[in-house]
Amino acid sequence: MLCALNTGGEVVFAFNAMRGGRYYCPDCGGVVIFRKGTKVKPHFAHKVKSVCLNNSAESMAHYNAKYVLAQQLLNNGYQVEVEQPIAQIQQRPDLIVNGKYAIEIQFSSIPLEVLQARTIGLEDQGYEVIWVVPQPKFYQSRMKLQQLQSVCVNPVSRRLITWSEKRQSLVSIMGVQHIGGQWFVGSKRTMGIEELFRKSEEVSTPGLYKLSDRRVERYVQICRRQNSVHEPTLNAIYHLQWTQQQVNKVTGFILPNQLYIRTHPVAWQLQYCYMRKLGNEPFQLAHELFQFRHFIHTIPNVQEIGEQLIDHYSRVIQSIEMKEWSL
Repeated sequence: MLCALNTGGEVVFAFNAMRGGRYYCPDCGGVVIFRKGTKVKPHFAHKVKSVCLNNSAESMAHYNAKYVLAQQLLNNGYQVEVEQPIAQIQQRPDLIVNGKYAIEIQFSSIPLEVLQARTIGLEDQGYEVIWVVPQPKFYQSRMKLQQLQSVCVNPVSRRLITWSEKRQSLVSIMGVQHIGGQWFVGSKRTMGIEELFRKSEEVSTPGLYKLSDRRVERYVQICRRQNSVHEPTLNAIYHLQWTQQQVNKVTGFILPNQLYIRTHPVAWQLQYCYMRKLGNEPFQLAHELFQFRHFIHTIPNVQEIGEQLIDHYSRVIQSIEMKEWSL
């Protein structure tokens, strides 16, 4: 517990508490003990076993992030309330800042429906909701996002707000783009407290990006391991009668709207080429090409996203064909 009441009924943060003081739980009124050690940050704990909601267990990583963030906010002149109950929706966000922003720190995986319900509940009460999730691991220029992290990407600004446990600081990841499976690209940097509440400017539309031949081939190999002639990617390659070299050349393009779909770029681009060979109109079959990604925040019109993806890729194909004809 980060906050408690002193004998005068005033709210005291754990980092300002003194040993020997008498403190009470702001929810149930029960006596709490102030604890401070060399390995754990200062906190309050109920003196006896309690069913108080403020006695719920939380990971040390979660508590440390909440502790440091609350301290930084207070030091920068913000008004901070910790786990303030909101009776109308039976929620208690980690931090409420200046009575306007609700900050939720989420380190464990929970269903998307729960995340969305908590967000909607807080927004209905007039709060702007900010989710902070663990910083993903980077592998050279790529990062691997778990579902919790990917759904918290802002689909408009393409920004993900994360927490570095190692540095005990906020980290902003900008220009997030999906490149297949759980893999994404983006640029990270340490984030100042004041940036947390600054309206994110819409980033410029990402440019065209191409997966390397090695990554295209790796995806096809993963499909082959399923040992099924009905696997869509292999089925498309078979009917197109393409070599791996042709697959490498014509697929693996990461278009701007790839962020909004879960379907691997090699998979949907092969399906597009197969539909094109059959003489089908891909615009009318967009729902078969794409599995759309879910976000906490509302995404742009999915119909437009699908049409723009198909239109952009068709122009890429035409460009490739024109280059071949000119040789």
